[in-house]
Amino acid sequence: MKLIDFLEIENSKCNMISIVGGGGKTSTLLKLSKELKKLQKSVLITTTTKMYIPTEDDYDVHICSDKYYEYMENIDEKNRVLLSSSIANENKILGVSKQTLDDIYIKQIYDFIIIEADGAKRKPIKASNDTEPQIPIYTDFVIGVIGIDCFNKKITEDIVHRIDIFNEITNTSKYDIVDENVIVKLVKDKKGIFKNSENAKKILILNKCDTKQDFINTKKIIDKIKENMDDIKIVVSKLNEEKDYIIGSW
Repeated sequence: MKLIDFLEIENSKCNMISIVGGGGKTSTLLKLSKELKKLQKSVLITTTTKMYIPTEDDYDVHICSDKYYEYMENIDEKNRVLLSSSIANENKILGVSKQTLDDIYIKQIYDFIIIEADGAKRKPIKASNDTEPQIPIYTDFVIGVIGIDCFNKKITEDIVHRIDIFNEITNTSKYDIVDENVIVKLVKDKKGIFKNSENAKKILILNKCDTKQDFINTKKIIDKIKENMDDIKIVVSKLNEEKDYIIGSW
């Protein structure tokens, strides 16, 4: 199964996808772009915050400029284009504004625009501060990612990014346990994982489901979410698996 199979895409227009959360945002973005490349779709890969620099195998062209429009006419329509405004350091790129991406979307240059729209400092689960996530207005899909390796773990700096905000949203305290009830609160709350996503279709990816126990834990989360919400599609995936990356959807 492919991740693209779970998106209700419109082939007649550009589709803009913003990816938020923790526990595998960048890998989700790159896997999706690779699937689209195989389907001969043109893809713009970028971020509205910062992003770890992908390897050269993950894109065809890297435009690193705050004057993107000067390059638009010279881009092969079947390329995967990585767009950044500058290099933040040896590991990360700085992205572009959400207004810039809305402008590119309006011009309908690409089949897909895929955006990493917040940061998590490589933690499996997170909450957003007042400036996050940076989701463009014309986003069609918001994919929220949570790493299952947070489940049954204490709420500590190693597991949760922005603990104070996370505690406020989920009505928890530091060192409480992340269980299905906590995750449902994060998914359900307007300030939770799907913050600023009111007009987009929502997909929750429960990632890093690598063992039998991981799947048992994942099912607890799925059952609890489905009790409370019916407008979110849930996809379960493995960590860094090229084959059989997607386990299933609910």
